Amino acid sequence: MNIQKVKTEILKIASYNPRKDLKEKDPEYQKIKNSIQEFGYISPIIINNDMTVISGHQRLKVLKDMGITEIECIIVSLSKDKEKLLSIALNKISGEWDYQKLEILLNELSKNEIDLSITGFDEKEINKIIKETEETINENVEVDLLDFSDEKFKCQCPKCRLFIRFG
Repeated sequence: MNIQKVKTEILKIASYNPRKDLKEKDPEYQKIKNSIQEFGYISPIIINNDMTVISGHQRLKVLKDMGITEIECIIVSLSKDKEKLLSIALNKISGEWDYQKLEILLNELSKNEIDLSITGFDEKEINKIIKETEETINENVEVDLLDFSDEKFKCQCPKCRLFIRFG
């Protein structure tokens, strides 16, 4: 992997870029901008040897609009077909969320009065995650083992009232 500083003005947009061109008013544009402002430029744009962007078109647009004139890029040498496959894969492939863990993290961070919109989730999405996780937790009620002690569980199930014969 080759990482080099490159002037943003010489980077070319791939004609095959499958992502929509973001506008400053778009929520995704603002999420990318907020992330860069908060954390810096930490996810380098991937380009080929002729300076065509393979992955990172939206970040590049935001960086240019922010007045950034030079960035570190990862330069790869791939066939045109492999470049296109990589472009799609990097934009599509992602893991699934463990919503209970995500909800715990979001709650933990919100207690520290941190702006959670920096995560890329908006307030509506965060509230939905928390609500759905709480509903799932409420549905998963644990059984109290005391309900099944010898004293209470002689001939009838205390939960469903089913009579049971022993022996």
